[in-house]
Amino acid sequence: MPAVKFRSRIGNVVLGIVGAAYLVFALTLLTWYLADAWDASGMLDRLMQLMLLGAAIAGAWFVRIAQANLGPGGWHHFFGPHASHPDRRVVR
Repeated sequence: MPAVKFRSRIGNVVLGIVGAAYLVFALTLLTWYLADAWDASGMLDRLMQLMLLGAAIAGAWFVRIAQANLGPGGWHHFFGPHASHPDRRVVR
């Protein structure tokens, strides 16, 4: 798999959030679609289900890229309990 690098920490967080949204929404829609059209599924229905599965896989890939680019503890920087506390910032 090719390495995808974003230099912006905020860009990586946004990529992770968008990927998580893709993953959750695609799996939700796929589950609903399978439950609703299971008896009367044609070729077009199967194609659309496959596309939803592809969207879920793409969302998981976006989350994985963001996680790899942020590194260990990268999410904690933004969503930790003391992420915006002024005493926790490093002054150089």
